[in-house]
Amino acid sequence: MNSFSENFGFTSFWTLELETMIETPTRIIGLVIVLGAVVAAINYGGGQEKFLDIPSLLLVATIGVGNVIGAKGDNSILTKFGDGCVRGGWIGLLIGFILIIDAPIFASMNVPALGAAMSVGMLPLFYGYTQIFINASRLRKY
Repeated sequence: MNSFSENFGFTSFWTLELETMIETPTRIIGLVIVLGAVVAAINYGGGQEKFLDIPSLLLVATIGVGNVIGAKGDNSILTKFGDGCVRGGWIGLLIGFILIIDAPIFASMNVPALGAAMSVGMLPLFYGYTQIFINASRLRKY
C-alpha cells in the first residue's frame, strides 16, 4: 500500500505527521495483541515464575547497554540496544548450554533436571528477542 505522499508525488512535514499519526495507533494495537498472546501463553503454560531468571535478564540487558555504548553507526539508541539484547541472548544461550553439558546432571542423564536446566538456558534468547520486538514496534520510519 502506497502512502499519501507517494501517491501524489510530494512530501511535506504535515503529510509525514499525518501518516505517523495514522500508523501509531495501529502499531500500538498490534503490540498489545501480540504481547497479550505471549502473556496468555505464559500464564496457561504454567506461570510466570518459569520465565523469570534474573541472571539471564541482567546478562542480556548488560550486553544491550554495552552495545549502545560501543556500537558505531547512525542507528537509534533503541535499535542498538535491541541488537545488543539479541546478541546477549545468543551468548547467554551458549553459556547456558556449556554449563549444562559440564554439569553432573548431563553425565547421569537425569532427564527431568536436564529439561529444567535447558529451559532456563533458553531464557536469555527469549529475553533478547522480546526486547527487540518491543523496540521494533516503537520505532517510526519516515
